[in-house]
Amino acid sequence: MQAGFYAGAKKYIAGPGDYNVKSGSYLSMVQIKSIKANCMVYEIPVTFQYNLFTKPKTVYYLSAGISSYLMKTEDYDFTVVRNNTVYTYPYYYKKNSHLLAALHITAGVEKKMLNKLYLQVAPFVNIPLNGVGEGKIKLYTTGLNVGLKYFPFEK
Repeated sequence: MQAGFYAGAKKYIAGPGDYNVKSGSYLSMVQIKSIKANCMVYEIPVTFQYNLFTKPKTVYYLSAGISSYLMKTEDYDFTVVRNNTVYTYPYYYKKNSHLLAALHITAGVEKKMLNKLYLQVAPFVNIPLNGVGEGKIKLYTTGLNVGLKYFPFEK
């Protein structure tokens, strides 16, 4: 079992059908054309690792688990149509949290570099289970994790 903490910017463009507006809000009374987002997100994955192949200094593995998101800031530019006129409005939200929001899948390799020190390289994909952010966007994420593992009590 592994847990982590990542901080990063999520930038995306969404169309009118991607963003779920709250009933009775200003955005529910206009026609949304597009949304540009720049969000600062903290991700907390909890995964379980299965070692596929183990060699003397190398391990190939798969891992799967669940990621939760803490939205530090959400900055949006909404382009809307109101009374046949196009407007762009900035909106700012803070502190949305989304527990158990995405399925986290990784395939990786771990190589022993020095005594007790290992290098890990693992591409990953996060598949949304729930919408995130103010608009409950289905946010897919891909990336590459590179890390060091240190085992102080290893012989």
